[in-house]
Amino acid sequence: MTRNPYKVSPAGASEGFFWRISTGVTSVIVGVIIVLSSFTPETVSVLLVKDFPGGAGAIEQFTELFLFLALAITVPIFFRYRSRIPRSEIRLWISGWLLATFYFLGEEMSWGQWWFEWETPELWAEYNEQQETNLHNTSSWLSEKPKLLLELFMYFGSLGVFWKFPEWHQGSGLRHPWNTYMRWVLPGKACIPPALLLLWCRLCTFLPENLRLFRFFADGEMREMAMALFFFWYVAGLGRKLFVLPPSIHSSSFVKPQMGGVVRRTG
Repeated sequence: MTRNPYKVSPAGASEGFFWRISTGVTSVIVGVIIVLSSFTPETVSVLLVKDFPGGAGAIEQFTELFLFLALAITVPIFFRYRSRIPRSEIRLWISGWLLATFYFLGEEMSWGQWWFEWETPELWAEYNEQQETNLHNTSSWLSEKPKLLLELFMYFGSLGVFWKFPEWHQGSGLRHPWNTYMRWVLPGKACIPPALLLLWCRLCTFLPENLRLFRFFADGEMREMAMALFFFWYVAGLGRKLFVLPPSIHSSSFVKPQMGGVVRRTG
């Protein structure tokens, strides 16, 4: 009998460890905002300040930090171990997320404008509603619509699909080639706390604005930070799956179980 190498989840045995770290980080963020909004609300207002010449508010900086760390961790792993990826479609999926992370980071920094303090060209300023050197202020197709897709993926991927199809995460055997895709596409458990944070921030936009706590969580900077935290765990999770994937199964073919438990490769 040939052992099915995909029966071992590419997420490895450390999923619970990262879940605890993610839960802890998200809880600290929520706790700090609650405490500060209760005793020193002006401090939270300072934390939520958007970009300004020479820097940004702390929430904005954490958003950029999470995105930078996601790239710093995953890009080297991807280029070193990309030959292990079992399908070209999965390679494109990972590449797409890396490019999306780079775009998100660059747009958050206005591609360095607020750090290096250059002036927005007059021609570009006419098309950018905030007179910044970025793309997301020029069209909803480059900002709001991609964010909506990401938000839906966070909710249905982390909170819905994960619980309905746990076998795709836990590596309970490769009964269908579709499972190979799903075990790479679905978010890991560490992505659930940021998704819950985003859901809470979204719900706060419908609650009374005179309550300081709800108002601060409803701020757009908080939602963007929750998305960036999701990006970090999801993209870094892709790198971790790739890193722990055994080299012996890097092939462009699926591994399919056959009669009698014998496994063969098909191409």
